[in-house]
Amino acid sequence: RILGQQPLAAGLAAELEKNLEDVEVDLERSPKQSELAVFVNGELIFSRLERMRYPTAPELIAACRQRQ
Repeated sequence: RILGQQPLAAGLAAELEKNLEDVEVDLERSPKQSELAVFVNGELIFSRLERMRYPTAPELIAACRQRQ
């Protein structure tokens, strides 16, 4: 699940679905415009507010693969 704003969140979701097998990404609009959070099976794996930067698609793909 990606919690964040369009179009960045949509682009990351598309990259995850393209590069990972058997993955379904749900997009949810964040109440905070500056937040972008990524969850895998309910576990937070990336928060823009915590890391003070946006994630890259390759790092999210690697983090998701570690949790599959």
